[in-house]
Amino acid sequence: MQRPSVYERYKEEISMIRLTDITEENWLEVASLSVREDQERFLAPAAGIIARGYVYRDCNARVIVIENDDTIVGVALVREFTDEPLGYDLQQFMIDRRYQGRGYGSEALRLILDELRAEGHFDHVEVCVKKDDAKAIRLYEKHGFTDSGYIDEDAPDSLNMICWLKGDVPEMKTIEELLGRPYWIIDILPKQVPEGSPGKYFTVEDYLLREHLKEIKNKHISLILKLNCYMDITIDGEKDPSPEKIRDIMSEQYVYIMVGDSMILSEPDDTHMTLFDPTEDLLSLVRQLSAAEGLFVWKPEDQGEK
Repeated sequence: MQRPSVYERYKEEISMIRLTDITEENWLEVASLSVREDQERFLAPAAGIIARGYVYRDCNARVIVIENDDTIVGVALVREFTDEPLGYDLQQFMIDRRYQGRGYGSEALRLILDELRAEGHFDHVEVCVKKDDAKAIRLYEKHGFTDSGYIDEDAPDSLNMICWLKGDVPEMKTIEELLGRPYWIIDILPKQVPEGSPGKYFTVEDYLLREHLKEIKNKHISLILKLNCYMDITIDGEKDPSPEKIRDIMSEQYVYIMVGDSMILSEPDDTHMTLFDPTEDLLSLVRQLSAAEGLFVWKPEDQGEK
């Protein structure tokens, strides 16, 4: 019995990410966006971002609304420097707490950089990031930003990062690419349920989701914690986060767990996880850890051409 394709779902979702302008019709919805409490010190509130767009209007500031289909998921602010060296300044960039961990931020940043390249007024864009905001730093590095070495005396706790728009776009192994690679299912069932099976797969799955989801999710969390004893993992741009943070993130949101050049997708409301492009050593280890949790690892019979 074929499970919905994670790859196709991801492709469909990020393909609907688009950039629009702030308007009389949408500004209140944009102003209501928020981030997690632990992220609030890194960013201005959404209403403050809108206000900065007005304050910096003489610097050709643009408040960029980030939408997924017709849902507003984030906001950014780009302005132009009026002093030498001239360039773009990515003043603010945020994805609402409800939509983090789905690849929206990375896709939106790519679109913003593509727009600035096409506009072509300047050869670079800068962004100021708190030194301890590891997630943001990792995201910007993936898109070609590097530490410029400049230290603002008014913000000594921040990095000034720069991305050159005229050079080659950096190549990276993206989530999208990994979702197109071979994958294995980490599951409560030992093998794929065949099409046309006389059993009641969907009825049983619905029951398990209602009555035993927390128990199953705890098995997933325990597997990842044990895996982290053997290998470095990265979640939301943070390398080897605390066990408490791993638990909280996996319980609340879609999360892409990077393990070297491989990836595990965990969803808060599903009975399985998906392991993408594992090495032989990683696959063997995940099989052992899964068995210890009463879980199974199997490869779908038909993964399609990706």
